[in-house]
Amino acid sequence: TATKSQNFHEVTKPTAKFTYVQNGFKFDFKNISTGGTSYHWIFGGGLESFTENPTFTFTTAGPQEVIFVVSSGKCVISFIPNNIHIT
Repeated sequence: TATKSQNFHEVTKPTAKFTYVQNGFKFDFKNISTGGTSYHWIFGGGLESFTENPTFTFTTAGPQEVIFVVSSGKCVISFIPNNIHIT
């Protein structure tokens, strides 16, 4: 009789969090997530960044959507949509 065994490793889901500093239309975003190994920022208008702490300049005033996606090497994903209002 053959016996198979598998080892399972617990995977901790990353938690997406960020802060930002605003200077007019320019935003310096800072990743404060836990458990992530790759980062994907989606800004209004479909523009993207894959850096951990991007700087982004919006071109119009009003509400702007920012989606921050954090994933680990185990294909576990956490994301946070956020609306920023530029006056």
